Amino acid sequence: MSTEENRAVALLRTQVKEAIQWLERVVSDLTPEDARWKPPGTALPAGAIYAHVVTAMDAVVNAILKGGAPLFAALARD
Repeated sequence: MSTEENRAVALLRTQVKEAIQWLERVVSDLTPEDARWKPPGTALPAGAIYAHVVTAMDAVVNAILKGGAPLFAALARD
């Protein structure tokens, strides 16, 4: 891997780590009841959005960037 590729990988790792930390700070005070609460209208519960974000990150990192299978695919097989 070239120096430029190494820098790009390091930057991407930092961005993913920071995105996960940000997400965890946002949901850190949600109770299970809050996460399941269905707001009026067409909005989804916070827990459903959280699950979507986590599985999307899994797919991006493990399937697209690493070229493997996402972790949730292994759970679906079990």
